Amino acid sequence: KGALSKAGGAFKKIPGLTKMAALGPLGAITSAATLLFKQLMQVSDTIADLSKSTGLVGKQLKVVFKEVKAGAAGMHAFGMGLKEAGAQASALIDSLGNANKVTGKLISVTARVAKAMGGSAQESAALADNLIRGFGKTAPQVEKFAQSIMTFATKSGVNARKVMRDISNDSNLTAIYLSRGEDYMAKTAVMAAKMGKSMADNLSTTDAFLNIDSAMEITAKLNQFFGSNLNALKLHNMAIKQDVIGTHKELNKVFGSSKGIARLEAAPGYAKQLGAEIGLNIKDMRQFGKVMADLEKTAQGPTKEQIKLNKFIEQGMTLLDKLKGMIATVFMPIFNEFGTILHHQIKP
Repeated sequence: KGALSKAGGAFKKIPGLTKMAALGPLGAITSAATLLFKQLMQVSDTIADLSKSTGLVGKQLKVVFKEVKAGAAGMHAFGMGLKEAGAQASALIDSLGNANKVTGKLISVTARVAKAMGGSAQESAALADNLIRGFGKTAPQVEKFAQSIMTFATKSGVNARKVMRDISNDSNLTAIYLSRGEDYMAKTAVMAAKMGKSMADNLSTTDAFLNIDSAMEITAKLNQFFGSNLNALKLHNMAIKQDVIGTHKELNKVFGSSKGIARLEAAPGYAKQLGAEIGLNIKDMRQFGKVMADLEKTAQGPTKEQIKLNKFIEQGMTLLDKLKGMIATVFMPIFNEFGTILHHQIKP
């Protein structure tokens, strides 16, 4: 009786619940009861999972869960809810190492980034950590960064989701490339995708010139075989700076020329052996010129018009998914709030 009395009092505190009346008296009562019970269980499960994964209890747990609810409110339209918001908050706390930095806005942004790139909460949290702690980005700037990268990838004709996952999964290279600006970061990731590689795989070509002795030996072999005039010291300095784009532009003078292609055709066996020393196979060397030309063409094209992050998510949703999202956006925040009140008032 006491629990029912508390539930009744909590019911009155929820604004907008009268919208259920549109279903008719009996329908509203039945639907409301079912949804409320379901949401009470989801609130309880989310709080428990959050506490288990983060070790938070008491007031700290309550503060973080408040942010989880705020984040979930911006996620319902995209087929996500309290459960996903809780998982995202947990991943962010783990990556950032500070629960106080986890806000509803950051939860919503990183959850949508994960959804847009087809990745996990951990991947988007790792990306956010790199951008926030490494470069002082805010939640809106994290969203803008993801939009910029995915827009450039789409306009370049490569899989934007794959590019974003590559960036998210390699925090070291992302930190190095971002220090040169977002444009450099985007070009490097897209170039790797066009080569059919990850950024780490693509870096192996640059790293082949890290040692000055090896750089001189490899450069001499390339110049002798292809009749080129590459500068070993220049390639070595680029490798030290991890300038992947610079290195590839230099090598394109060899592989992107008609003379270079002719040499590949004439002696593929030796070309394959030589390419292995710099992380390239025959296919890589053949497509080198086209990849660099495509990259340059895209970079010179209009890039001001950004594709919104939500657009990448919506394109993968059916009409039914969108309708469900619209309904959830209206009602789920109400039931999340009610479920929270019930959880705190009738728990043992």
